[in-house]
Amino acid sequence: MKIFGTVQPFIESADSSFKIGRLVANYEFYNALFRYSDFDEFHIFCPTFSNCKLSSEKIVKENIPNDRKQKIKIFHISSLKQTIAENNYHIFHLGGWGFFYPGFAHFRNINSPKMFPITGVTHSLNAKESSFHALKVCMAPTMPFDSIVCTSNCGKKVLQNLFAQAENNFKHSGAKYNGRMDVIPLGIDDAYRKIPDRTESRKLLGIDNDSFVILMLGRLETNNKMDILPFLNCVKNFVQKNKDKKINLVIAGGGDNQSQKFIKDVLKENQLEAAAKLFINFEDGLKTHLYRAANVYTSPIDNFQETFGISVVEAMAHECTPVISDFNGYSEIVDHDINGVKIPTYWADATDGFRDISEIMNFPTHQLLLSQSVAVDIDKMSDAFQELLDNPEKCTALGKEARKKTQQKYFWSDIIKQYCNLWDELAKQAAESKIEISKPKNPWEVDYYSVFSHYPSKIVAADSKISLTEYGSKVFISGKVPVPYSDVSASIIVPQLVMAAIKNINQNIITAQQFAAALKKNAEISDSTAMYYLLWMAKYNLIKISE
Repeated sequence: MKIFGTVQPFIESADSSFKIGRLVANYEFYNALFRYSDFDEFHIFCPTFSNCKLSSEKIVKENIPNDRKQKIKIFHISSLKQTIAENNYHIFHLGGWGFFYPGFAHFRNINSPKMFPITGVTHSLNAKESSFHALKVCMAPTMPFDSIVCTSNCGKKVLQNLFAQAENNFKHSGAKYNGRMDVIPLGIDDAYRKIPDRTESRKLLGIDNDSFVILMLGRLETNNKMDILPFLNCVKNFVQKNKDKKINLVIAGGGDNQSQKFIKDVLKENQLEAAAKLFINFEDGLKTHLYRAANVYTSPIDNFQETFGISVVEAMAHECTPVISDFNGYSEIVDHDINGVKIPTYWADATDGFRDISEIMNFPTHQLLLSQSVAVDIDKMSDAFQELLDNPEKCTALGKEARKKTQQKYFWSDIIKQYCNLWDELAKQAAESKIEISKPKNPWEVDYYSVFSHYPSKIVAADSKISLTEYGSKVFISGKVPVPYSDVSASIIVPQLVMAAIKNINQNIITAQQFAAALKKNAEISDSTAMYYLLWMAKYNLIKISE
């Protein structure tokens, strides 16, 4: 049986946004995986009981064929040890590379009877924690058949640089990443194989058919996406230069009240109120029409947050000509003057002023300072707009080539095939590997008992005396055991076993050691788990502990 496993939630919270960013990338990845991969089962280990319920409910509502839904199994994270011991996994894939990837390598090597590959995936790589995550990865017992999937070659280069920095700074500790880095781009929904008619989309949005439409769609955040001010100044001059033409600027994306006020103020300042149309926090169903209504999609990005650029690909799928910064992952998506236009960007080593303080700076402020030193050639952007306005045939031709490239490279059904090919290759490598499995203790895991054992008044010893309380005796008669919290129940406390423990004690006074021994006759549990039951029962006044 070919089994896929993950500890990355299918859906992270009930109010997760599914418009833009990492959340939508992971969510759409799993949706496509369920539809297009060849796995016999999918095992999703959720972090909480409520997330198990949320994921199950979401999957039921998804437009996934029923025979595929039946292959999806939801588990609480507490069952991971047992489930890994009982199953042969083909792959475990994680929706990131820093949080779960290194810890899971430790977990697998120690707990799994059979080696399987672990893969992660990159999203943003500019977080101040990136160097720490890189160190954790380099200190983890990764194997040659593990891989971090990078969504672009430029992202892969960033990761290589981060690992090189970690390995150099901690070479005395033997820090080294032993796994692979492969490049597979993000994908877009196969629903975009069919796109609406441009006239229909413009009618829906209230845009004239003979208007030249520039779309900017993305997060409306200066310190986490792009500086919109130079761009709006560019559009202002472009509109004034072409007063005899109908030009619309469509700005769409997620933004809070402060962001919305800022956008409206700068549009007014640049005399673009009449030309601009705002779609802030738009409904999902409107996105395809926003792309289709536009002649040009533009993103003068100047921020290091982006490593791919899914909105660029989505726009291209709608025959919308991209005019974008020649920066980060964007550069790999667009082929200049073939399926879009790349605008030159400029940077230099100009960050000495805040280099030594960046680690303790407010992160958004640091990113703003960095991005303000990246220059996008606004004159070239204006020239590109003018050429596409003056030559509608070229604009149309570039848009059609853009769509052709997305059809060849970026639909999820094709991306999942690339993942499956990679996983098959890694699984074969894992099966044939003769490398000795390293099982070091995870240095980043806190041993809470060793660290905090001085906190309580007393430590329960093997000879500590245990007896039922008055309440415990009542529960013995009624059989009504206190209900544990859902995550505690899913993880460890089974009410039936609590009742068994109460019956084992009855009217007797027994030692903690005898309590554990009796409880272990009722279930296959460890001494540590038996002690957990003892302490939980004392917490809920079912038993009392005495010297």
